[in-house]
Amino acid sequence: SLKMKERYGVVVGLLLTLVFVYGINCSTLLSDSFLTNRQPISIPYVLNVALVGFDGDGAGNYNLPEKEFEKLLSDTLPSYQPSIIDEERPLNVKYQIQYHVIKVDSSHLDSLHQRLGLEMRKIDLQNTRKNRQPEINSQGFPHYHIQIDERRSAWDDFFNSLTVQNHPGEFTIIFLNPNKHIIQSVRDGTEISSNVATNFSSYPSFSYSYYYGSKTVSTQSFIGSSRFIVVDLTAGPVSYGPSDYGEGAVSDQTFPRIERTFNPESIKTNTLKNLSQLPAHLNKIILNAIQYVFIPDITSHTIDSNKIVIPLIVLRNHNLFNPWHISTKNNPLYSNYYINFTAIESEIKDKLALPG
Repeated sequence: SLKMKERYGVVVGLLLTLVFVYGINCSTLLSDSFLTNRQPISIPYVLNVALVGFDGDGAGNYNLPEKEFEKLLSDTLPSYQPSIIDEERPLNVKYQIQYHVIKVDSSHLDSLHQRLGLEMRKIDLQNTRKNRQPEINSQGFPHYHIQIDERRSAWDDFFNSLTVQNHPGEFTIIFLNPNKHIIQSVRDGTEISSNVATNFSSYPSFSYSYYYGSKTVSTQSFIGSSRFIVVDLTAGPVSYGPSDYGEGAVSDQTFPRIERTFNPESIKTNTLKNLSQLPAHLNKIILNAIQYVFIPDITSHTIDSNKIVIPLIVLRNHNLFNPWHISTKNNPLYSNYYINFTAIESEIKDKLALPG
């Protein structure tokens, strides 16, 4: 009858509505489950560790076995998954880290000794010429500020020669362990015997640090203009940053100091009590570099897009020349105003692109 058909219609409609709603809820649940439980994308990441002066030829005649140190790094942090800070959750990307530790040829250590010693000699000559007293550190010894920015290109070429890149885009952390006895002999222009060079119980009484990209903060570690970080274990100690909060601050306890392990007085204030602890301290520095420099967390989710548009506004008289046309580059009158888009794109990809 008509009433029965109407009832069947209502029942079927209710069933269809329940199926539809249940289907939406199921799809939503499945979608949410997929987004939260799916495996992160695995990306290989190579980190090179260059050791200068760790083959029995630097401070303390310390020898760090490469393979053992590689194993320590791999066991400590084989992979790393950065987070989205605003959302308090990990990114759906996990970097599988491959560590490549290599001892750099001793000729580079010799070059470093020469560079540091000659820079110090130049500072001494400038002080003498200007009748100026040398800067004194907290212990009452001369302190030298190595002005890398004055010879930035030469220093960058030197540091780049220490990097170990099997493929473009790899990062390198460089550890320097120069010998102060040899630096002092270059500074003073004197010969040095092997007995003096290895006498670490009476270490030279001077200190040094670097100005790199800053005229206000002198440091013993810095991020290079290319894909490298430099940490000099002989330089310093230096202190700067928000000491009241701790995070981001650098003190004389931040980096291990090999020379202090040979001095009974200094060992009391040194984070490194004996050389057997050095691999663990270097390991900690590398882990911090990975988490805060090489693969840092991001504040918000990245844009899901294959293209980034960067507008360039040029305030020029376009009737005289076109700043992005090749004819401007070839015109001697206006070649300085040519905008090389290819170079800009290459620089952006090299400096701003995430690893992988």
